[in-house]
Amino acid sequence: MRRSSLNFVIDFATLLIMLGMISTGILIKYALPPRTGDRLAIWGMGRHDWGDIHFWLSLGLLALLLLHVALHWSWVCTVAQKMFSHTNGAPKPVRRWRRDLYGILTLAAFAALIGGFQWIAVANIREATKGEGERHSREYRRQASREGATFGSTPRRLRSADAARINGAMTLDEFVRTSGMSADRVRERLHLPDDVSADARLGKLRKVYGFRMSDVRDLIRESNPGFMKPAETDTGDPQ
Repeated sequence: MRRSSLNFVIDFATLLIMLGMISTGILIKYALPPRTGDRLAIWGMGRHDWGDIHFWLSLGLLALLLLHVALHWSWVCTVAQKMFSHTNGAPKPVRRWRRDLYGILTLAAFAALIGGFQWIAVANIREATKGEGERHSREYRRQASREGATFGSTPRRLRSADAARINGAMTLDEFVRTSGMSADRVRERLHLPDDVSADARLGKLRKVYGFRMSDVRDLIRESNPGFMKPAETDTGDPQ
């Protein structure tokens, strides 16, 4: 294959991957927003599946960029030499090893920036603070309030909109408030210890304590037998 034809193929593949990244990013952000991973799907794939596709597309783009740099190494080194030597116009001729060194230093600088960002980000991973959990809980309650949900002294009949929110992203506190059951009863039926945080998410608790999301829905169904329409069936544990 000629050099020009190879460049055309690489450029075309790069364009397709970039379009794919843009498309999947829009889907993840707007069509499948957070907390919809277990109840919304596009072509049989949920939010996390599309996130995986977005990730692999990014790796493909990185591979093509590295290939593009390899095919245009002389140009990269020339530009890098001009940047490091602070010369105007065409750079002065230098030995090949020195010119290659300019290119290697440039790539190393970019790699250090990316690696440094990842290292700083990983070093700052932490559990969400109580204040952050309470903020999400308040936002959830405001949304429920706008839809007319009420919390009385007696269990209420869950509507379809309430049932749709029961997923792994929901916190234990949100589940208790939505279901109308007491926190003690929920902890007992799901075999959760008393010291489990009310801000812990059901998806994380499920992995630690072994219950299924279908168990959560069965628990609600016992207290609210009519929360699902007769035509609806539980398809199992999507988590």
